[in-house]
Amino acid sequence: MMGLTDGVYFVSWFLEYIVLNTIFAIINSIFMSTMVFNYVGFGWIFMLFWLYGISIVSLAYFFTSFMDKTRIALILSILVYFVMFFVSLVADNEEVGNSIKMLASVLPPTCMELGISIFQKFDVI
Repeated sequence: MMGLTDGVYFVSWFLEYIVLNTIFAIINSIFMSTMVFNYVGFGWIFMLFWLYGISIVSLAYFFTSFMDKTRIALILSILVYFVMFFVSLVADNEEVGNSIKMLASVLPPTCMELGISIFQKFDVI
């Protein structure tokens, strides 16, 4: 419709989400480093939120390649995200081995959950 190729169209949206993600990651990092985590540096918190946002956007682009209807893609994306979230609850258990945690960290919610858990352990010091 605008005369753009598909690649340019998706790159423009991806860059827009990167800018928004950076702004939200900075705001969340300021809040988390001043009010929640006293002993974890701002840079570590920023990188966790920023990389999590990029991985979620990339996951959304991944799902759009399989669906041609928006409603089905939305429903399936939400269901898969909740399944990944429940995997993160299982992986955060202390009885689970490190190899399973590393394998589960491929999923963005699990990686975020384990990252926050590690920050919490370091903040107790």
